[in-house]
Amino acid sequence: MENYVPTLGARRVGLEFNPSGNKKIVDIKVAAADFIDLLESYKNDVASESYDTLTPEQFQSLKGEFLRAVSLSQTHIETASMYAVKSVILMNE
Repeated sequence: MENYVPTLGARRVGLEFNPSGNKKIVDIKVAAADFIDLLESYKNDVASESYDTLTPEQFQSLKGEFLRAVSLSQTHIETASMYAVKSVILMNE
């Protein structure tokens, strides 16, 4: 695992941080990380498709709302993941 590079989703949800080793926490974080990565791939696809045809200003004008929606979605997934982990921790108290 020394060459492992965590994905954006894995970094954002702290996939490697789970001191209790609780499988439910792992499951929650993996699902959230995968969802974040899926949205990031959509964002990258749109940027790649537009790279040769649009100036940065045109891209922002035409795709700005899309990028905003992806960012907001990812933020809410991170938040949901944190509360889901908290629920598992509280369940085990």
